[in-house]
Amino acid sequence: MSEPTLPIVVVKRIVDAVRENPGVRPVLISTYLPLLVDYVSPHLSDPRVFARFKHVMMVYWTQVFGDIPIPELEGVFNYDTFINKLFQHVMDYRERVFARLRLDGIYSGAEIERMVRMMLGEAVFSAVLDILKFLGELGGV
Repeated sequence: MSEPTLPIVVVKRIVDAVRENPGVRPVLISTYLPLLVDYVSPHLSDPRVFARFKHVMMVYWTQVFGDIPIPELEGVFNYDTFINKLFQHVMDYRERVFARLRLDGIYSGAEIERMVRMMLGEAVFSAVLDILKFLGELGGV
């Protein structure tokens, strides 16, 4: 039997850990997401795959960010540019982000940025999983 691919190993590790302790999900996603993004990034140069990635991200956007409007992404075909544009767009709606995060009190800019990046990470993780399934990389998970 062949060795499992990196995505299968990573996703199984996350799933197993979350079953034991659901509270570790954000930490695991922030830890393993860069590995998964590095793995799929060569595939994102394919316009069809990147279009699917953007579409899935926008579906998750509405779930994660609620009433924050979907950003204009016409002409964006690069992962880093895409993520930076999403982050900047979210930060343009700080008051809505505060309400979405249920923030009442004083928070530093770094704390808010960390929370927003965590929310974006959830959406990116879900979109990357979708791309891995689309590419046939997560057959046994």
